[in-house]
Amino acid sequence: MRQRDSLARRLIEQAGAEVGVDWWDSVRRDHAQRVADTGLPSRRQENWRYTSLARLDKQELEPARNRGHALQAEDMAPFGIPDWPAERMVFINGFFVPELSCLPDSMDLRVTSLRSVDDPQLEGFRPLLERQFQSPESAFAALNTAIAVDGALIEVAAGAQPEHPLECIYLTLPEEQALACHLRNMIILGEGARLSLMERFVSMGEPSYLSNCVNQFRLSEGARLTHVRLQQESSAGSLITRTDVEQSERSHYEYCGIDLGGNLVRHDINVSLEGSDSAASVAGLYALDGERHVDNHVRMDHRSRDARSETFFKGVMDDRSRAVFNGKVVVQPGADGTDASQTNRNLLLSRQAEVDTKPELEIYADDVKCAHGATVGQLDEDQMFYLRSRGISQDDARVLLIYAFCRQVVDRLESESLRDYVAGQVLGHLPGNQEETE
Repeated sequence: MRQRDSLARRLIEQAGAEVGVDWWDSVRRDHAQRVADTGLPSRRQENWRYTSLARLDKQELEPARNRGHALQAEDMAPFGIPDWPAERMVFINGFFVPELSCLPDSMDLRVTSLRSVDDPQLEGFRPLLERQFQSPESAFAALNTAIAVDGALIEVAAGAQPEHPLECIYLTLPEEQALACHLRNMIILGEGARLSLMERFVSMGEPSYLSNCVNQFRLSEGARLTHVRLQQESSAGSLITRTDVEQSERSHYEYCGIDLGGNLVRHDINVSLEGSDSAASVAGLYALDGERHVDNHVRMDHRSRDARSETFFKGVMDDRSRAVFNGKVVVQPGADGTDASQTNRNLLLSRQAEVDTKPELEIYADDVKCAHGATVGQLDEDQMFYLRSRGISQDDARVLLIYAFCRQVVDRLESESLRDYVAGQVLGHLPGNQEETE
């Protein structure tokens, strides 16, 4: 038996008691058995070809328990974003913490935690919780279904446009044992509804852990979701995330993800454009140093006429870090009028850094407009020379060029306050600039 198969079985066996909802417990048992039978993904599977789980194999992970905490409101101050008012959900080691959260008081925006919801409310999310993850490549999503007991449940009423964004902070605190945290987030937007959502993955100290998060978004006709993700995990932390988006007619999904931390990070984004005239824009930036490994997999599934999608990712790799990007556009039969593009641009700052990039198109319809491309390069020596000739030091010139390369993604953020904050976090993370911003 492979060690990672043993890890999967151990996590399932130690997961704890059933939740007490018959249909949900049945779904959990089915997925637990599936993971126990198939184990976790290996590099023999094409979608995991460039990402090894050897780092997880070495950890003695224990399922996180809701043991409480000693944090006060002031302890959350370092995570505040100046001049950016937002409602807030805080999760610590995988469990919702109401005393550190600030939930909206509105029937148009209903926010609660999975662990505290009653059975009638849970019924509305049943189709999402019953989603089957049968592929061996989806083993972490199946593991999440089998184990997760907490997460964010969000419903936006038809036509509602909440005044403030909603921020979900997933905070990991050190424990004696390396933890495995599992969160299930489900968001439903009614017809014509609007929502701005920000997810933040952070830690205090340098704990070792696995965080396994599944997001499921359902956008009704004409709904619009703006989704921002800022990942600043511990340098010893592993983060496996899956985001599934179902879009109806004229709905719009806009995503901007920034990866700055973590030891092993994987994010699968699956967007299904099921309604005509729907649109999706997925952009990301990964800035890596040390021996970090970040893997982004994006699938745009065009299933209806006249839908538009854009995938735009940039990466900066230094030291011995490694990045993986796989973008795939699938145009199903009958999805005429599809307009899709993919772009992946990478900057390597050392000889030991590596990126594996693989944009793909799979087209089964006529009258479509699809394009893709990927580049891998180094800093432009002519640009460096120009900056040096203006009296700028070599280190500062290097930071300026890298920062300019990154800003094309950061500038997609609509809020000026949020854009300035994220830009500062990116700038502080760039090679040669960490000490100046600490």
